[in-house]
Order: sequence, then structure tokens, then C-alpha cells
Amino acid sequence: MCFGQRSVRGIENHLEQLGDVGLDQEEADALRDVANRLESTDSEQEAAKAMVKVKTAELEAVKAEARRLRSKATKRIKVGLGDDQGLWVEFGITASR
Repeated sequence: MCFGQRSVRGIENHLEQLGDVGLDQEEADALRDVANRLESTDSEQEAAKAMVKVKTAELEAVKAEARRLRSKATKRIKVGLGDDQGLWVEFGITASR
């Protein structure tokens, strides 16, 4: 439980005594609202973090597949075009044979 919720409960439990120092129900309600929004926003952020982890793993898998396919294609292009490295540039290949 968030510190905000605990504070609000304490204020509400002692509202009569705290009224002498200017703490009223309106302020307690405002504090409760902020505490609720804090918890809600924190939950949303945690869900977003989890989604980022999932998407990062998905992205890494796609990158690995792309590297594998590019490597395979690069080898075939080099064999198919022979030693003419000038043609390799059209395929984005800059490495030597």
C-alpha cells in the first residue's frame, strides 16, 4: 500500500482533531484523490515496463532472424557475382571477400 493511502486514512481517522490545524474533509478528499491517481499511474507504468520487456524480446528475435537471413543472402550474392566488389555495393555489402 502506498504511503499516500496510509496518510489519508490517518487524516480521516483523526479529522476532528486535525480540524484545529486547518485540515478538513475537503483536503482529505483531495489527498485521497492524489493517492488514488498515484497508485493508478504507478500500475500503468509497471504494465508499460512489462510490455517494453516483451517487445524488446520480440525485436531481438526479429533482428536475429534478419542477421541470419542477410548473412545467408550475402554469401550467395558474393558467390553469384564473383569478385566484382563494385556490384556488391548495390546490395549494401562492403566487406571484402
